[in-house]
Amino acid sequence: IKASDIGSPPRDPAEFAAFMKQLVKRYGSKGTFWSSHRSVPKVPITAWQIWNEVNLSGYWSTQPFAKSYVSLLKATRKSVKAADPHAKIVLAGLPNDSWTQLSTIYAAGGRRYFDAAAVHPYTASVSNVLKIVALDRKAMAKGHDATKPIYLTEMGFSSAGKRISAAQKDHVTWNTTESGQAKQLGKLYRALASKRRSLRIAGAFWYSWYTPEVNTHHSWDEYTGLRRYGKGKIVSKPALAALKKAAKAIE
Repeated sequence: IKASDIGSPPRDPAEFAAFMKQLVKRYGSKGTFWSSHRSVPKVPITAWQIWNEVNLSGYWSTQPFAKSYVSLLKATRKSVKAADPHAKIVLAGLPNDSWTQLSTIYAAGGRRYFDAAAVHPYTASVSNVLKIVALDRKAMAKGHDATKPIYLTEMGFSSAGKRISAAQKDHVTWNTTESGQAKQLGKLYRALASKRRSLRIAGAFWYSWYTPEVNTHHSWDEYTGLRRYGKGKIVSKPALAALKKAAKAIE
């Protein structure tokens, strides 16, 4: 497999759409999985996110991405809605200048093919997370989508501290200690909760639940977790307790 093929879009949007239809038929609101496994609590999937970080060539090799991605959205929405009319289509999570990427999706005619936007507002400070989401909302309003909800499907801060390699120095401002990570997490969720109505935030998900901390070369992939591997077992970091506290406060 060539590196350029790993993040390539489906060769035929119709094939991917047909695959998604079968997933909805099995795991959606009226899915066969629930009727054939009655001992399992019924928690059907009602929102389907289509792809991930399509504005990055590592996930979507066809760049600029908007035209081909909107074609996939269009085909997929039709199939998913045929299987479950009440299912929601969520955009791929958009990192970096997500507001600009949203604008390109609107320009490509994508507005009618999704029910919620999704962004990955990675940045060094809580205030900048809010700034990014505000810019996203502005782009959505310009695209005549002022009332459509937005999900923060990835966000977080690394607890790598100074345990990073020279290759990771561009991320040094995103790194903090484990206690600093917990503090930032609590501050972030409180800030988002205060703005959830005005910014129409439907959900905010921390990245990640667990990271291995196996070396010092990938501060983001190895130190953002709420839990980590240490002394032969998986242990919880202060950030997990901070998330529980934030969730209870928001409820």
